[in-house]
Amino acid sequence: MEIIYVLAISLQVCGAIILLLDVFNNIQIKMNEAIRKNIGENNQSIIMCSINNVDISYELNEIYLNRTAFICLGLGYFLGVFGEITTTFKWIIALVVVIVSFLMTLIFYYLCKKLSITRQQRYKDNFEKEYGKTLY
Repeated sequence: MEIIYVLAISLQVCGAIILLLDVFNNIQIKMNEAIRKNIGENNQSIIMCSINNVDISYELNEIYLNRTAFICLGLGYFLGVFGEITTTFKWIIALVVVIVSFLMTLIFYYLCKKLSITRQQRYKDNFEKEYGKTLY
């Protein structure tokens, strides 16, 4: 039962870390959006050029990270019902939770980043079909 408890707490911590990382990434993205709006608010060509692969990748990464965090938190809370600590070595369990949470966060963050990079090509192709312009 301690394995379920460690997994439940690790998933909850992983989801919380992903949300925190996403909040700090959003600050930089919002600053970039504000700069772009000030450059050319009414100019259609500047707005079209401001949408590029990097922006698409950031947006997709944000979506995938939010979904992953939600799944981790939900699954962690669900598994928390079945887990319990029966040993007196709570420091060892806490250390295992920290290590497992760190590894899960790195794996999920890497997978979301890779998925967003591979999926941006689909959105780039759709943009070219719709508007007849390429994204750079």
